[in-house]
Amino acid sequence: MRRSGRHLAAAGVLAASLALLPSPGPAARAPVAIGASDPFSPRLVARFAAGTRSDDAAVIEDAGPAGAVVLAQANLRRALVLDIASGRTLAVISLPTGARHVAVDPTLRRIYLPDEHSNTLQVVFYARGWNLLVMRAVPVGRIPHAAAVDPRTHRVYVTDENDNAVSVVDGSTLRVTQTAPVGRLPGGIALDPRVGIVYVAVVLEDRVAILDAATGRVPRSVRVGREPTHLTADPTAGRAYVTNTTGDTLSAVDGARGTAAPPVAVGTQPYNVVADGPRGLIVVASANSPFLRLLNARTLRVRRVVTLDIVPRALGIDPERRLLIVGGNEPRVETYAY
Repeated sequence: MRRSGRHLAAAGVLAASLALLPSPGPAARAPVAIGASDPFSPRLVARFAAGTRSDDAAVIEDAGPAGAVVLAQANLRRALVLDIASGRTLAVISLPTGARHVAVDPTLRRIYLPDEHSNTLQVVFYARGWNLLVMRAVPVGRIPHAAAVDPRTHRVYVTDENDNAVSVVDGSTLRVTQTAPVGRLPGGIALDPRVGIVYVAVVLEDRVAILDAATGRVPRSVRVGREPTHLTADPTAGRAYVTNTTGDTLSAVDGARGTAAPPVAVGTQPYNVVADGPRGLIVVASANSPFLRLLNARTLRVRRVVTLDIVPRALGIDPERRLLIVGGNEPRVETYAY
């Protein structure tokens, strides 16, 4: 999780440049079809060029007829926005040093990108359209890694790796209002708006910190598997699912009760994870092999292993349209209907 890189001073308004590029175009695949009969039997419906590898993905469901996906591409110091139906490039967002994770607030029409080595949260305003983007840089802690948005309050929670803390950013003022210590090397972060809980993977302590979204305090933490790195919240079940990358397992954490189910095996080096709670689906990507593992969220059992032609790292999900977006070590993304 710790990475070297050229350190830049915190940037101000319009810190990063924006550009529109010609579309890379689809790669001989039909447009996206919506839905499938069985959530545990996904089918590939589209493949699009993405220019480089992708580290993370976030779906904007209301951006156009089929939505858009934002891809964090740290090696090129940018984020790429693609139309999900056509693969057309909507925007290329240049960043000072690069972000490995992305979060969106569709109500305020914002994209949040933790720019690791400038120690800023890059905020992209897209309300006026993709060709009229505005950016603002918000200073946060050292080595900001991941972000989660509360859709009710519009607060943004950012893990600061080198400060062992979470920065809480007010969505109205775009200022840090609180810094909450959570433990050594906070990584992935997710929020359950139904109960107001923020889950934080504390990598070097093998636990998940439970943060109260309203107060910013950490009333409890839960022991999980070895080196938890990524997680996703499932408000339907009232749990979060965390990948224990070194332990090759996945843990389900109940933040309200402060408990975790015994870790379950999910293959070597599980990495990113997303969930569709109403359909009881968990999708786990591997960091070193071309597999997706699909689990039943109720039983925590692996229902299916999907073999890909890429090593998946970036996962985005659109539960309304039942679409899964997968990016990874290759310069393309794939869309699956489930």
